[in-house]
Amino acid sequence: MKETASLSLAPFVASAHASSKKLFRVPTRIVAASLKEAKKHFDIKNKQTLPKVLGDLAKSLSSVNAASLRRYVFSPRLWLAATAMAARNGKEAMQNFLKGRSNARYSPLAIMSIVAYLEWETSCGKALDQKSGDSEGTPEELESIDETLENLECNEKGIKGGYNRRQMYVKQGIVFSDAFIKGLTEDIDDDDKRIDDAEVADYKITGGGHGALFHLAQIARYQMQYRATGKNPIKAIEGFRRIWVYSDQDSLDDAEELESQDRAKSNNYIVDAYSRQVDIVLGEENEAEQWVELKSYSRADGSPTALKYLKGKPIEQWNLEKSVSNAESLHRQFSLDRSASHVGHARLAKTKQGDSPIVEVSPDFRWLFQKFDVSVKKTGNGSPAEREINVTLGGE
Repeated sequence: MKETASLSLAPFVASAHASSKKLFRVPTRIVAASLKEAKKHFDIKNKQTLPKVLGDLAKSLSSVNAASLRRYVFSPRLWLAATAMAARNGKEAMQNFLKGRSNARYSPLAIMSIVAYLEWETSCGKALDQKSGDSEGTPEELESIDETLENLECNEKGIKGGYNRRQMYVKQGIVFSDAFIKGLTEDIDDDDKRIDDAEVADYKITGGGHGALFHLAQIARYQMQYRATGKNPIKAIEGFRRIWVYSDQDSLDDAEELESQDRAKSNNYIVDAYSRQVDIVLGEENEAEQWVELKSYSRADGSPTALKYLKGKPIEQWNLEKSVSNAESLHRQFSLDRSASHVGHARLAKTKQGDSPIVEVSPDFRWLFQKFDVSVKKTGNGSPAEREINVTLGGE
């Protein structure tokens, strides 16, 4: 531990001498204690990446814009967050975050905490999947899997499923790309172009950085609730579901247990079938699942319920078409979610046999809109800050 502590301390000592600051002159015993604590939340790959990240971290923290994070310089939480950013999205992504000039709707400390916590949860999930045989691993990872789980203190919980973890990494990429320094954006992350039952394993849905960051925060929230209560685990992130719109009540009665979409159409049981990527799906495998949809939109000037993204224009009614405009998108998504919750079921992607397995859906679906009130600095010297306030729709 002493050698590791000395190695990890070196970048900070060098930075302190170069800048004539006392900020990084911390006794080695404090660093050693921090490394010991970090061991509980770092998997093998993160431990291997840590020394290089600490060097980059020390250089980045010399920026005055990182002042709000400097007091956490020896926090394992900051190390884990920085390691995750650098590993998933490159050193530049970590540096962009530390510069602190983003228009994000969360503080740098909150973002650091979210990323660090989720990195720990994904490390636990990956290790648990490797132990169960649901995920592959390197010989080194598999050989030390029990030790890894013991060090991480996972308690049999984590973000399980390679697809779920990949979706999280995609969202981190959206947030911590160069757009983080240039300014996060709002976007309609609709899935209207997803009109078939193609393979979902590598499907990536995009959207604005504000929504991606809000999504990561809510994943952390629901995962923490699961750890505390043991109820409602995260079943899917961007979970693909098919919703059948039935012709009438009799058709619903005749076809609600049918798994063949082609047969349902040929018998005129359904008007059509539509795809949804549900932001977060909660619940045990053998229970009704709860759908959670997440939005982060600012209001247009003069109206608390009008979206700035739509330039103040009203949300339009969806007409059951497959492809929709941005103004129709929210109504489309909401209508499909409400439909699935009303009939109490939806369907998964087609299997190789051509059937679409049925999943039970809870009537308690949720739409959450992020609550925020922030001042955003505009580019250019002397440009006044602009206030951004959340649109008042849905739950908060």
